[in-house]
Amino acid sequence: MPSTQSHSRLPRYRRKPKCIRNFNWTPRDRKILLSLHRHQLLRTTHFVQLLDDYSHQNTRRRLQILFHHGFIGRRKDDAQGNKPEIYSRTDKGERILLERCLISHPLLCWRKTNPTKKGYFDDHTLFISDIMVAIECACRLHPEVEFIRPEEILSDMPAGKKKRHRNLQWSVTVSDGF
Repeated sequence: MPSTQSHSRLPRYRRKPKCIRNFNWTPRDRKILLSLHRHQLLRTTHFVQLLDDYSHQNTRRRLQILFHHGFIGRRKDDAQGNKPEIYSRTDKGERILLERCLISHPLLCWRKTNPTKKGYFDDHTLFISDIMVAIECACRLHPEVEFIRPEEILSDMPAGKKKRHRNLQWSVTVSDGF
């Protein structure tokens, strides 16, 4: 009779880096960290859309490994249920991007007090991520359309205009009747 080993599941919101051995950086890890650097918060489904050259299951495994090693954070959502996990940046992840010259400045100390707790603006940030990921994926379907990332727009701006923190915001006027 074959012996069956029971493998306990890794905790969802508590890190256990020693449980995952033989960690090696992959190109997908770089893409995951860069995506989080750009968007702040992303769901598992966003990563699957952005990393469409990898399978859904393998992407989820990589997210789990990066979480348990502290390179990305996982958020608790009160209404989580079967909703996709929410991932966030961590200082450790930002530092590795800086060390590998993938970003020019890290966005450190982002919600340092409790990176797993849902914040006041998380729904808004996730909604923006929904829109930006959808636009980026739609642009991929049409080779004649180029998706230009915000950091690329800012890097091409004249030096005097770069200092304004609202360069990429749209002004919207709302009337009573919409």
